[in-house]
Amino acid sequence: MRKLVDHVAVAARCRANPGEWQEVGEYNSTQSADGMVRTIRTAYVRSSRARAASPYSPAGAFEATRVLTEFGARVEARYVGSDDEAWNDAVAALTAAPATRREYLLAAVKAYGGEVTTQVAEELMADSPWPTAGRNTLRKDLRSLARDGRLTAQDRVEDGRRAYRSTALVKETTR
Repeated sequence: MRKLVDHVAVAARCRANPGEWQEVGEYNSTQSADGMVRTIRTAYVRSSRARAASPYSPAGAFEATRVLTEFGARVEARYVGSDDEAWNDAVAALTAAPATRREYLLAAVKAYGGEVTTQVAEELMADSPWPTAGRNTLRKDLRSLARDGRLTAQDRVEDGRRAYRSTALVKETTR
């Protein structure tokens, strides 16, 4: 069985060493390797993951090649740079994004700046790496973050719903 490739790590390694060829992975067939080469060069993202940015963005920022091996083909890539600073910033944010769903949710709540209910949390997670997280899962995540002291929970009088706020925001508004 072929080892899965962590493309975010490969792209980060390439960006850290511009111009140097880095191994992406070894593929059983030249067709698979050629497909990965095209994916890297064009920064292609499958339509099922259209909300996510490619770690190889923007198109043309990476070069890729395949090298024949005894058992198939090895794909190598290198970062050649980009003139598009906005894409460079977006990809840097992608590689620095929180690694867990809860960390992402906490960062999203802090960025939102207001009261967050479970429904708002669902909307915040729609563009995340976890867009299918359900209401119950997000409710548990919010409760856990509040239990850990990273969010403040309060019951709203007008509709009886529980709302959460960043503890940093609560401290600023009470001063």
